[in-house]
Amino acid sequence: MRCPTCRTRHLVVIEIRVSGEPITMHSCSYCDQRWWQGMDGSLTLSSVLDLAATT
Repeated sequence: MRCPTCRTRHLVVIEIRVSGEPITMHSCSYCDQRWWQGMDGSLTLSSVLDLAATT
C-alpha cells in the first residue's frame, strides 16, 4: 500500500475495533497524511469519532 498523497510506502497501520466494527488507520510517516478504512471502505475522521462516541 502507498500513501495517496506522496506515494511512499512508509506507513504506520493500526487496526482497532470501534463499537464492534474493525477500523484501520493508516498514517504516512513522510507527509503525515492519515486515512481510515472500515469494512465498507473509506471512512472520514468524523465518522470514526461518531462511532467511538456511541461506545
